[in-house]
Amino acid sequence: MTPPDFSVPDQFVWYESVALSYAKAIRKSRVKRVIYLSSYGAHLSSGTGFITGSHRAGKIWDTLQDVSVAHVRPTSFYYNLFSLVNMIKAAGFMGTVYGGDYNVKSIQPQTRSFNIRPRNI
Repeated sequence: MTPPDFSVPDQFVWYESVALSYAKAIRKSRVKRVIYLSSYGAHLSSGTGFITGSHRAGKIWDTLQDVSVAHVRPTSFYYNLFSLVNMIKAAGFMGTVYGGDYNVKSIQPQTRSFNIRPRNI
């Protein structure tokens, strides 16, 4: 899993550099099976903002010769909502790219899963 690094000016370069480093290590170690914990929406080549970096990283992983790569695209992690707390407190709403009747499936990385239904606060 490669989280974004918002301190770098170009997220796509960041994702690609990390993927290239891992690909080099995998080739050198002769690992034959890899699970890439990618991202929700990373199957799309554009239109997903910085998640496009996960798509590009996946394409790099796919170039590995004689290595079986499984791309796992999880749903949202519930703690991603924590970044919205200050906005909710200051502005009184949760500004996101989803809402209305759209249900966001979120998981707790350890064992549980549950639904979070965004609504106006």
